[in-house]
Amino acid sequence: MTYVIEFSTLPGEIWAVNTKSKRMTEKKVDKSSWAIGGMTIIGVGVGFIFLQTAPLVFVACILIGVGLGLVLAAIISRKN
Repeated sequence: MTYVIEFSTLPGEIWAVNTKSKRMTEKKVDKSSWAIGGMTIIGVGVGFIFLQTAPLVFVACILIGVGLGLVLAAIISRKN
């Protein structure tokens, strides 16, 4: 593990910074999981339109939204 010691302008202050932990926190943010939630929300929104006429269509829209979100997440994560 490597440490970098930085001296401040104030007398008596020394900071030790762990450079390995800095590198570990700089990860790519994978937004493919957002696709599942987003498509589920779209499915709920479309399902609310059909809720009065057929409640099973509401459930079907939610399941279709989750399924499309999973497919979209797989496509997004494959490109990254």
